[in-house]
Amino acid sequence: MAERVHLRIEDGLRASELLQTYELFTSKEISRVLLKRQSYEYKLEKTQKRKRDYINYIDYLNNILKLITIRRKKANYYDHQEDIEFSIVGKIHSLFTGVCSRYPSDLSLWTTNIDFCLSWKKSIQLGKVLTSMVQVFPSKPEVWILAGKHEYEAIHSVDSSRRIFLRGLSFHPANSQIWLEYFRMELLFAEKLRNRYAVLQGDNALQSLYDSLDSATVNILNAKLATAVYQQAVCAVTNQQFHIEMLNVSSLFEFASDLQLEIVKDLYRFYPESESVLAAIATLPMSKETYIGNESAEAGYVILKLELECIENLDVLLKRFNTEAMWQCFHSFVLNRMNSRSSGSQEERTLIAVAISLYNSAQQTSMLTESMLLDWIRLVLRQPNNKSEIQRVFNLGVQLFPQSFDVNFAKIEWEIANETEKDLLRRNICEALDNVEPSKDCLRLWEAAIQWYIDNNDDVEKVFRMGLDNKELAEDVSLLYLKWSNEHRSQDYCWSLYNELKKYDGLSHKIFYCIIDIDVTYNFPKISAIKGEFDRITSGLSARADVNIWVRYAGFLRSLGDITGTQSVHWRATHTLNCQLSEEFVKQYSSL
Repeated sequence: MAERVHLRIEDGLRASELLQTYELFTSKEISRVLLKRQSYEYKLEKTQKRKRDYINYIDYLNNILKLITIRRKKANYYDHQEDIEFSIVGKIHSLFTGVCSRYPSDLSLWTTNIDFCLSWKKSIQLGKVLTSMVQVFPSKPEVWILAGKHEYEAIHSVDSSRRIFLRGLSFHPANSQIWLEYFRMELLFAEKLRNRYAVLQGDNALQSLYDSLDSATVNILNAKLATAVYQQAVCAVTNQQFHIEMLNVSSLFEFASDLQLEIVKDLYRFYPESESVLAAIATLPMSKETYIGNESAEAGYVILKLELECIENLDVLLKRFNTEAMWQCFHSFVLNRMNSRSSGSQEERTLIAVAISLYNSAQQTSMLTESMLLDWIRLVLRQPNNKSEIQRVFNLGVQLFPQSFDVNFAKIEWEIANETEKDLLRRNICEALDNVEPSKDCLRLWEAAIQWYIDNNDDVEKVFRMGLDNKELAEDVSLLYLKWSNEHRSQDYCWSLYNELKKYDGLSHKIFYCIIDIDVTYNFPKISAIKGEFDRITSGLSARADVNIWVRYAGFLRSLGDITGTQSVHWRATHTLNCQLSEEFVKQYSSL
C-alpha cells in the first residue's frame, strides 16, 4: 500500500518543485500539500473505498488549481503550465475515472466530470466520458444529445455525431429533442459545406460545382438529408409543437427554403385549424431577419416591412379566430418586435401605433386581458405629454379590472406624480383601497396612499383604521401606524395605540418590538410598562415556540443592569422552551 501511495506522490513532485522554484508556493505550503495528498491517497488505498473520499480529493486538487491561477496572475508568470496545471488535471481525470467506475449509477459524478472537462477544454477526455456515459445511461435522452453535439461541435466529426444520434433514436424512437438536435446537426453540416465551397469556388460558381460532386454530397448541400430526417421525425413524433420547432429550426437556414415549404405544407395538412400552428406560419417571414442583419438604415426598413407583413398575416388570422389565445399571440409578437427597436426610431413609432390600434380593437371586442392592459399602460406612459390618453386608459383599466392591484397602483401613482386635484385623488384612493383584493402585494398601494395623506395633512388616521380592518395587512399597517404616531404624536399616544392594537387577532410580536424601539428613544422610557408586556407575552402559549422573545427580554434586562431579572428570564426560558429551542436560546443568550 505504502509503495503505491509514494509512487503516486512522486508523480507530482515535478509540479511541486516548479511551484516552489518560481515562488508560486512556499516550501511550507508545498509540504502541507504533499501531506494532504498523501492522506487522501491512503484513504483511496483502503479495501472499502468511499465515494466521499474521491470527491474530497477532487475538490482539494481543484482548489489547488484555482489557487495556482490566482498566484500566477499576481506574479504575472504563465510558463510551465503543462508541467504544473496539466499534471494536476490529469490526476483529477484519473480520480474521476475511478469514482465513476465504482459508482456508475451516480449521474452527478458524471456531470461534474463533464463540467471539469469543459472548464479545462479537454475535448478528447470529454469524448471518452460521453462515450462511457451513453453506455451507462442509455435511458437518458439528454446524454445522447450531449454526446452527439460534442462529436460535431468539438471533435468536428459529423459521422460520429450522426452515428450517436441514430443509436440514441434506437433507444428513444419518439423523443422529440433527439430528433430536433439530429435535424439541426444535419442542417449545420450542410451550411458548413456550402460555406466551404463558396469560399473555394465563389458564390456564383456554387451551382456549376454540383456537376463535379457526387450525388450524396449534392443531397447534403441541398438539405435533402435533413429533409429525410424531418420526414422520419414527424412520423415518429406526432406532436404539433414539435412540428413547429422543426419549422423554426429550418427557418434559420436560408438555403433550406424548399424544406421550409414542405414543412409548411405538412402543417397546413395536419393542423388546418390549430391557432398556434397558423400563428407560427404567419410570423415565418421574420426568419429572414437572420440573413439581413440590422446595422444599416436600409436593413431596418426591410425588417420593418417583414414585421408589417407578419402583422398583416396575424390580422387575417385574428378575423378568423377571435379567441383570447390568438389575441395574446398577436400582442406578444408586436410587443417583442417593439422592444427590439431602438428608442425613438421611426420603426418603433410605427409599431407603437400598431400596438395601440391592437389594444383599442381588443377593448372593443371585449378581448382585452389584464396583461394586455398593463402593457398598454406602459406604452402610453412613454408619452407623458398626452395626459388625456393616459387618463382614458387608466379609467378604462379600473373599469374593466377594478380589483387589480397593478392597475390601481399604477393609476394612483401616476395621479400623485401629476398632482391630480385633491378631492378627485382622495376619492380615487379610497375606491382603490376598497376594490383591490387584500394581499401582501397590495401593501405598496396602502403605503402610497398613507404617504399622500401625510404629505397633504389629510385625515391619515382614517386610512390607518381602514387598513386595520384588512386581516392580510393589519400587521404591516399597525407598524406604519405606530411609526407615524411616534413622529406626529406623543409617547402616551403611542402606548395608548399599542394597547389598542394588541387586542387585534393574528398580530405577531413585531408590534411589541416596534413600541420598544420607539419608547427607548424618549428621555424617560416606560420601563415598567415594557417589563409588564414582556411578562404578559412570555406567560402566554406563543412564548413556548419563540426563542426571540426570550432573548429580547434577557437583553433588555441586561441593558438595564438587572442581573437578577436576567438570570430569572434565563431560568424561565430554559424550562419553557423545548430541548432544541432551549439550546438555541442558550447560544443566542451567551452572545448578548
